[in-house]
Amino acid sequence: KLQFLYLIGSFAGSTCAPPGADTTASWKGSMRHVVGFGLAATFLLLAGVQISFHGILSGRQQERADGAQAKKTVQDASELMRKASAMMEEAEQRSAQADRVSSELKKLQEKLAQKEEELRAQGMKAANSDANMDDGSSGGEKEGKAEVQPEKDVAGKESVHNASALFDPATMISSVPLEDALHLHRTKLDEKIEDNCHDNPDYQSSRHFVPFEGPGKGGWMIPPGEDTAGGIGACDPTGLAATAAERDGCQAFMKDNRNWARLRPISSVLNTGRTIKFLVESRVEGVHFVIKIPQRKFTHEPAGEVAAHAVDNVLGLQRVPPTTLVPLPLDWLRAAAAVFMPAMYNQWVDCFVFREDSLKKAIGKWGGGPEAVLVSAQLYVHGVHRVADSPLNFLVEMGDSNAIFDPSKPKHVPKSKLEAWGLREAADMYIFDEITGATDRGSSFASKHNTFAIGTCEAPWTCDPDTTPGKLPHTIYLDQGGCFTVWQDKLGQHKRSHFQESRQADICMFSRHLFEAVTQTDAVKFNGAVRAAMPDDTWTLLRKEHFKAAVGRLVEMSKWMQRCYESHGDGVFRYDDAVLRP
Repeated sequence: KLQFLYLIGSFAGSTCAPPGADTTASWKGSMRHVVGFGLAATFLLLAGVQISFHGILSGRQQERADGAQAKKTVQDASELMRKASAMMEEAEQRSAQADRVSSELKKLQEKLAQKEEELRAQGMKAANSDANMDDGSSGGEKEGKAEVQPEKDVAGKESVHNASALFDPATMISSVPLEDALHLHRTKLDEKIEDNCHDNPDYQSSRHFVPFEGPGKGGWMIPPGEDTAGGIGACDPTGLAATAAERDGCQAFMKDNRNWARLRPISSVLNTGRTIKFLVESRVEGVHFVIKIPQRKFTHEPAGEVAAHAVDNVLGLQRVPPTTLVPLPLDWLRAAAAVFMPAMYNQWVDCFVFREDSLKKAIGKWGGGPEAVLVSAQLYVHGVHRVADSPLNFLVEMGDSNAIFDPSKPKHVPKSKLEAWGLREAADMYIFDEITGATDRGSSFASKHNTFAIGTCEAPWTCDPDTTPGKLPHTIYLDQGGCFTVWQDKLGQHKRSHFQESRQADICMFSRHLFEAVTQTDAVKFNGAVRAAMPDDTWTLLRKEHFKAAVGRLVEMSKWMQRCYESHGDGVFRYDDAVLRP
């Protein structure tokens, strides 16, 4: 801008006195030249003032900005110091609490050691006294571990913290009172552990799972009710209920908690079963039942077990042990977990069951009793083996066995009635899994996952169905928690389904009994019969769209089995006839 103004002034002065002009004109031109230069100098001066003014303003604005930034920095530093102070205070509180708990445990251990020493001395004294008696009468103590009474803690509250005082190591039976067990449970919930469900989003998932080993026997003794002799029903743990009366009687037995004696956690291992399960030992010797608990990510599992048992009843397969829905008091769960399992397990159950929002509908005072959660109870059947360890182990070697069930070119010709029976069992199980939407059994027996067999034959599998009629081993359907969960298309087929479009032509052999049971029913009959076989509370956990999809799959299976029969006639019963012929 300054150069431009200078040029204007110079041009104005120089053009006023052209060559040859007179003196007066030259003087005027010179004056104009001077004026031009004066104007240029004036503009230069004004420009310099403007630059200086802008510099002053910019400097002051920068000072204000720097001051605001400094003020904000001081405020941020103050906030960080406040948070750091709070965190240090919390850490000191936690450290003090840990010191108190450690001191309390140490005192209790010392008292327990003293108590055990006193009991040992009393036992030796009693033994010496018995040895010195002349009349030969026995006054010794009864066999077994002496009962250790819980000690008083610093607050005067009875509690037990030492494992040797919680249960008898020989029998794994615990008689810790409910109140003491609940106090121990609260202590374990308060214990600070690094790996917990609050800080880890993958807690106890397939990406991050900590296995737990259960006691294996015994259990926490359930407080007896007012009428322990009033339990109803009966169960036979040596086989599957063969009649409706036997099933109803066993279901009634499991529902009546007057029949319950002890409760214990079952091991949780990722590869074999990572859900929270317990086992009940009843007051009848040898009768136990497995408790499956709804939990985060597996809210439907108890309902899947109950609904699958209902479908088994309607189809007449008799392959699912008696199963029903029962309310399990929350305090019993807390007590059994506290007595046998570490703090992390107790916090897992508390987080995934008691505090899980999606399970609020499953927890309540059912039947006017104490606060309880709806769980499935299934009879524990003795003599169950994995198929790989049973007389039906040849099924494992077949791999993906769809082509075995094509009547036009069977891939496997049975060498004996036992093999024909095994193939018949496999085909019926595939159809049952398709109807119920089972997703947790694998696409073949080769997976060895959740495939079980029961029978009277023992290793080395020398039983012969020709000489020992009625002794054939058969499959047993266990772990149906994955049923009734898929409904994303018309059939709700899962990725392991044997009846996908690309594989459907292979499966065309089954038993006469299942063929008649499936083809002689329809959606209305099947829907009504299965609903009638389930407790009403099942719908608290079972989604209706999942059940509707199962009804649809039953209808499609009926159509498929009829098409197979139209194409192959009695060839679809080839394995069945190989077993039943004289």
